[in-house]
Amino acid sequence: MFFDDIHNEKIIPHIDGFFNTDIANIICMLFSIIIVYYFYNIITNSDNKVKTIFIIIIIIFLILLYIDQRLNTNKKFSKIKIELNKIKSTLNTGDIVMFRCYYVGSLSDIALYKILLPIFQETYFTHIGMIYKDSTDNVYILENTADKLYCHLIKEIKSGRLLLDFNGRFDNLDNYRVHVVKNNLHKYINNDKLNESIHKYKEYSFNQDGIYCVNYITKLLEENGLFKTSNSIIPLLPIDIFDKKNYNFDIIFEEPIIIKDIE
Repeated sequence: MFFDDIHNEKIIPHIDGFFNTDIANIICMLFSIIIVYYFYNIITNSDNKVKTIFIIIIIIFLILLYIDQRLNTNKKFSKIKIELNKIKSTLNTGDIVMFRCYYVGSLSDIALYKILLPIFQETYFTHIGMIYKDSTDNVYILENTADKLYCHLIKEIKSGRLLLDFNGRFDNLDNYRVHVVKNNLHKYINNDKLNESIHKYKEYSFNQDGIYCVNYITKLLEENGLFKTSNSIIPLLPIDIFDKKNYNFDIIFEEPIIIKDIE
């Protein structure tokens, strides 16, 4: 099965929901409903302000249930797995690396990565990078991230636009599932133009000029004449990197392969 059919893939449950649907959680939910009903009876004779607060709480609870349902029916990707050292030699410049974080630490991250992105794009990942293979066959990942990592381009630790060692990128990457999607971009990329673009952005910080992970990669491809410039006011999502109509040639995506899984 090729990646071209991502929008039509079968949806299956996965572990990203707020609530898991095992027996214990079902019992807890039923118990919660009983408690809500009990408190509702208590406030029946209360003033309108208390009733309004109660209704708002119920609405928030229902919204969370809806979000949970959406997160639990995100589209799946292939379960094919391969070791890093086995796939590394087969990678080419332009192959896409997809990251899915299963644990986030702040409310803003929860809102963005656990709620908004999965709802609006119905995908299994929230961050992307692109493979870069130099003239001596060293394999790197081009990324734009808020994390401070060692950038091999300027030989220092920084955030923003980074050139990361392929193997080293996964050394301390916990609670992530990472896929790689091979494609035919390398056949069309002008390496001189790509290198020029990479060096142009090497000092940029994360989100500088509104450029984040997705449109950093698309910007590199745009300047290579491969990705169509978007005039839409809607920000690009990770899913847009796989929309074939965004390219100036007939791009082919292969089935995603898991190269790093959660422990």
